[in-house]
Amino acid sequence: MIKKIAFGIMCLALTVTQGACSEVQAQKAAISGESLLAVLEKASAQYIAGDFGTPDAQTVSNIKAYDAIAYADIVKIRTAAQAGTTISAAETLAATTAVTVFEDFLVSKKIISAQELSN
Repeated sequence: MIKKIAFGIMCLALTVTQGACSEVQAQKAAISGESLLAVLEKASAQYIAGDFGTPDAQTVSNIKAYDAIAYADIVKIRTAAQAGTTISAAETLAATTAVTVFEDFLVSKKIISAQELSN
């Protein structure tokens, strides 16, 4: 998680000096963010399906909101990376932050553990 935040900050710093993250950095951010999002979405689907007991309605609502934001941000940078267009540091940071917030929420609700994510 710290690496993701540090990467976002690094891209933000590059914006000041170069205008945007390099194409390779943007592609790495998109791939890593998308991979983590897939893991988070799988755990979320299991929670919503009741695999961990009766799901709390407010938690399900929050999961759907966090997922929608993270997914939209990841799709935006993935699409740009696939097209070879420049991705601004703000876009990369937004996607990284959205996935991290989603991750932190799931960890706080014990839907997934930080240890599972680090393996």
